[in-house]
Amino acid sequence: MSLGHLGYSSSNASSTSIMVQPSFDYFVSGNFSMGGSVFLQHSDVVTGIGVETNSTAYGAYLHPRWKHSLGLIGLSAIRCIARRVESALEL
Repeated sequence: MSLGHLGYSSSNASSTSIMVQPSFDYFVSGNFSMGGSVFLQHSDVVTGIGVETNSTAYGAYLHPRWKHSLGLIGLSAIRCIARRVESALEL
């Protein structure tokens, strides 16, 4: 879960967001697991000129993971990194 707020003292511009993303994994063998996750994210943004936007994202996905000498790696980790890069580029 994450909660954030950013505001400026020199204007009314602000951004508030909340995200909840519980997940689970079940190991079907010693080195392989199947899991899933659901997520809900909401954000409110007010620009410096008073334009307000709201957005909500939600979804669910399944992910396989396997353990090897580098640690536990799965497709969801790759998606998470890609999503954070996309978010950073939007700012």
